[in-house]
Amino acid sequence: MRSTIWNERRSELALEGLRYFDIVRWKAGSQYLNGVVNGAKFANNNTAYIVLDTRKFDEGRDYLWSVPRAEIDQNKNLLPNNTGYGN
Repeated sequence: MRSTIWNERRSELALEGLRYFDIVRWKAGSQYLNGVVNGAKFANNNTAYIVLDTRKFDEGRDYLWSVPRAEIDQNKNLLPNNTGYGN
């Protein structure tokens, strides 16, 4: 049942631009967000994809966002940034 739900959400959210957030919600970042990002199939006489990027999902950092600098500056209690983002 869970794989049926994931498949439905994948196809539904991909065209809405919300797939990334769903992957993070399910804690599946290293499964889906690691590896090579391919573009169109134009290389080598239409037999190979153009490689656009190679991504590495860092589980210790990428499930959280950085706290905005303005929020850190406004906080009088010295609000630290999330791990992996520095201060």
